[in-house]
Amino acid sequence: MVSKLPCDLVSTKSIPPEIEDEILEAFTTYSLEDDMKVKDLPSFYRDLKIPKKFIIGNKRIEPNQLSIEGTDIIDFDKLLHRSYQLILFRDHKDIILENWNLLQKNSDMKTSLDFKDIKELSDDVKTGINDSLLLDMVAIATEGQSVHVNFIDFCYTIGKLGELNY
Repeated sequence: MVSKLPCDLVSTKSIPPEIEDEILEAFTTYSLEDDMKVKDLPSFYRDLKIPKKFIIGNKRIEPNQLSIEGTDIIDFDKLLHRSYQLILFRDHKDIILENWNLLQKNSDMKTSLDFKDIKELSDDVKTGINDSLLLDMVAIATEGQSVHVNFIDFCYTIGKLGELNY
């Protein structure tokens, strides 16, 4: 079984059966004759009707994150996890976009929010959160890779906060 990574929103045990069936049905299309390959991922995402907004620039679903190490064969457990996350985004797209657009109104419609934007937003809504905690929040949202939070990071962050549940 796949270990729970920092970007995971849920464990495999909490994936609703109907969502798991949807993923398995799409996976089966590419694995009946042979193993599902990295080259099949774009079609797989189309079959699941995942909006491109949640795929493009999403480092958490790059082929090396989903394949069996050293091969181009897709690891189903990894794919199951990431696909469920994408389905959560797909099914809660309106909530995600509404919240992202609210943040963007406060930062001149940038494609990502930097620490300064987040600090200003925190000050505007009077959260009382200190700079150190805000930096920790950004580090968690970006898995320590950046001091900017882009749209994809934002999706995972609100998922981690429990805003994308069924």
